Amino acid sequence: MTLPDERYRSMIWADRLLKDLCDPSKTPRVPKEIRLRAGSVLRHWPGEYYIDRLAEEAPEILYSSKQPVDPLYRMVKEHPNN
Repeated sequence: MTLPDERYRSMIWADRLLKDLCDPSKTPRVPKEIRLRAGSVLRHWPGEYYIDRLAEEAPEILYSSKQPVDPLYRMVKEHPNN
């Protein structure tokens, strides 16, 4: 089961990975086709600002550590058996 904070971190890490794939100084042996594909995905990928906004608007889906409520507490509290 994936928790909201894990989804948030995954999106931030994916953002960094895509940016690194586009930068030959960080990933020197990546084929040009992969760089172009990463750049194409980044064109419409939500940046960190938008990922943070999504986390603010839907904390049950994405949770940023910048938010005040612990995700595990939220998950347990919202579980149907409670």
